[in-house]
Amino acid sequence: MRKETRHLRMCVVAAIAFAVCPTGPLVQTAAAAGAVVPAAEATSLDPTVQTRHAIAIDGIQLGYTATAGTMRVRLPKTDAEANVFYVGYHKDDEDVATRPITFVFNGGPGSSAAWLHVGALGPRRLLLGDEGAIPEPPARLVDNAQTWLRFTDLVFVDPVGTGFSRAVATAEAGSGGDARPFWGIKSDLRSLAEFIRLYLTRNDRWSSPKYLAGESYGGFRAAALVEVLPVQGGI
Repeated sequence: MRKETRHLRMCVVAAIAFAVCPTGPLVQTAAAAGAVVPAAEATSLDPTVQTRHAIAIDGIQLGYTATAGTMRVRLPKTDAEANVFYVGYHKDDEDVATRPITFVFNGGPGSSAAWLHVGALGPRRLLLGDEGAIPEPPARLVDNAQTWLRFTDLVFVDPVGTGFSRAVATAEAGSGGDARPFWGIKSDLRSLAEFIRLYLTRNDRWSSPKYLAGESYGGFRAAALVEVLPVQGGI
C-alpha cells in the first residue's frame, strides 16, 4: 500500500506539471516555490507561469488560462511569513465582475490541493482505471468533462507545509524556515484568509461571486473561513 501511495503521489505531481505547463516550465517554477530562501531574498521568490489551453466538452471548446505561482502571506501579530503555492484556472472571455471564483482545499490537514486538482475538479484529470486503479508510468491526462471550470473559475491552494508552500526563513529560524506558526487551527485559517484577500486584490476579483470548496479537513476549512474572511479581510 505504501508503494502504491508513493506511486500515485508521483503520478499526481507529474500530472499537475503537465496540466499547467505541458512543455515543462512549471517544474522550474514549482521547485523555486518550494525552496526556502533568506528573508532578504524573498522578493525574488514570487514567480508565476501562465499558459493558455482549451478542452472539448460535449463537442464545445472551453478555452482557459492556467496560472501557477506563489503568493507571500504574513500572519498577524507573529510576523511569520510563507510563500503559498497555487494553481488557478480562469475561463477565457468572461466578465470577471460576474464570473464566480472558487477557492479549493484538500483535507489531511497535511495535504496539498493535488487530489481535487487532477482527481476531480480541474479541466484535466489523471487517467485511472475503470475502478480507480493506479496507472503504470508515465502519468497520462485526459480532458475532464465534469470540471467545475464550466461554471466557476478555480484556485487550488496548497496550505503552508504542503505541496510547494513553504515558510520563509528568518534569522531566528535559520536556513530551513519554521512552518509551525502556521499549523494551528486559527493560524491555518488566518493564513488562507490572507491568501484569498491578496488573490482577490491582485487579480481584480473583489466583485466576483466567491465560493469555497473542500473535502475532508478542507470542508472544515471552508466552513470556518466563512466566519474568518469577513472579520479579517472584509470579504
